[in-house]
Amino acid sequence: MLKKPYLLLIISLLLSVVLMFNSCGGLSFLDDINFNSSPIKKSYAENKDDSPKPSFSSVDIKIGYKSLNSDDERNIYKGILNNCSYITSSPVSGHKNCYKIKGFRVKKCKSFDKTVFKAKKAVEMDNPQIFWLRSSYDFITDGSGSVEIVLHSIMSSSDRKIAVKKLKKVVKKVTSKITPDMTEFECELYFHDYIVNNCRYFKEIYSGSENQKCYTSYGCLVNKKAVCGGYTAAFSLLLSKVGIKSSTVEGERKDRTENIGHVWNAVKLDGKWYYVDVTWDDPSGKSNTISYDYFNLTTKQIEADHLISPLTDDIPDKEINSVKGANLFIPKCKSEKYNYYKYKGYPLKDLDNNDMVQALAAAVQENKEHFYIYVDPSLDFDEVYKKLFEGDNWQFSEYIREANCLVGDVLKRSISFSKNKPTRSVDITLKYK
Repeated sequence: MLKKPYLLLIISLLLSVVLMFNSCGGLSFLDDINFNSSPIKKSYAENKDDSPKPSFSSVDIKIGYKSLNSDDERNIYKGILNNCSYITSSPVSGHKNCYKIKGFRVKKCKSFDKTVFKAKKAVEMDNPQIFWLRSSYDFITDGSGSVEIVLHSIMSSSDRKIAVKKLKKVVKKVTSKITPDMTEFECELYFHDYIVNNCRYFKEIYSGSENQKCYTSYGCLVNKKAVCGGYTAAFSLLLSKVGIKSSTVEGERKDRTENIGHVWNAVKLDGKWYYVDVTWDDPSGKSNTISYDYFNLTTKQIEADHLISPLTDDIPDKEINSVKGANLFIPKCKSEKYNYYKYKGYPLKDLDNNDMVQALAAAVQENKEHFYIYVDPSLDFDEVYKKLFEGDNWQFSEYIREANCLVGDVLKRSISFSKNKPTRSVDITLKYK
């Protein structure tokens, strides 16, 4: 029979193993914010096209955690995740409606600021449903060589519980529209359009706790006002709900006309990564037309006007708290297969091809507002655009005339159009008589 000291030791070791296992569980062990239930429970039909089906079951985003490369970073990540829901009644000095979160102790490590910065960024990247964390935190050192980290919450414990229920309700409502026959591309497109149609870009930013929500999935999906961080977090959360992996990428405008950082998504479809900037696809009151200029781009295409920030490991330790943006993971996006305009548009390979007339006539019969053209890489984009839409004898007007002969004289010649050279596409707004 085991003596009592040995029995206690065994029990202690077993508890440690259980706690260590749970600490890596991502979304699953945060009971009150568990988004793992699947919105789709029945079998689904075969693909209607070559786009794969989503898994229709929630996926934990672990890209941030997997990007950490030291035990110190991973231990702090686990500490943040394990303690983030324990909001105390102690206010944060100098900040209204801001409360301290239960602290946790870690070993004092080299490059402490950068280690905490990376771990916290990884938690937020992997868990878009955790919306109450403030960027600030406190740490307390003692003579034992350990540090207590105290995070800050932008809301009280009771308010957080209410907010979590509200977010879960919206997520359930949005994902309930996903049907078993939808492909990954269609799910991604639906979430993209839902966010653009239901969220307003929020310009009146200040440091108050209430407005901090605009940087979160809660701000985007519940309050329906957000900045790029909120758009991105909401998109990641919805995608994860149907098993589509995504990540966040930080940077800024390439022309630097605005002295602020920017963030957007990277989405993995059929094993390939694509960049998606939902914020920049939102017309933001300028028009009622959703843009798809930033839907599933390659690295080369997004870099036409986006500047991608460096990896955190490439930033000097002393500069880590002053940078506008830093990335834990930068995917290489090379595929154009699911670029919106290429996937949905007419593939123009020959200006003399009568197939475009047939495609245009079909769009008119379906009363579509837009007709998209994707110019094949074998053609010179500028030359094609000039022949189709410039000069007195612009060729697309002839396509309109011939399409009207097929479906009736219903289409106006006075169309409007916009080109996107990086994606080799033209968006034509059709006008009916």
